[in-house]
Amino acid sequence: MKTLDKMYKKAMHDIEKLRLEVDQIHHQLFELFRRRLILTRKIWEIKKHKGLPLVDLAREEKIIHQFDSMVVDKEEQKAVQSIFGVILKETKSYLEVKLK
Repeated sequence: MKTLDKMYKKAMHDIEKLRLEVDQIHHQLFELFRRRLILTRKIWEIKKHKGLPLVDLAREEKIIHQFDSMVVDKEEQKAVQSIFGVILKETKSYLEVKLK
């Protein structure tokens, strides 16, 4: 029984260490996303001032697929594409509200 208890405690310790690293990544993602919002807002302000189209669908497709060749696993590739799609969608939603 003590062996199982030790194995459980070690597993929980290992999990907690990994979760701390994941939490650090979440913080980095948060900071990067906020920076992205600032930069894309500046881009949209320039486009709006110059009368340019705010959305560039070709660029969005390029962004969504830019890492395809770097990811061998098809499920991971779909996940990466999905994340970038969500980033683009949420950025547009934010900018549409901010730049009315």
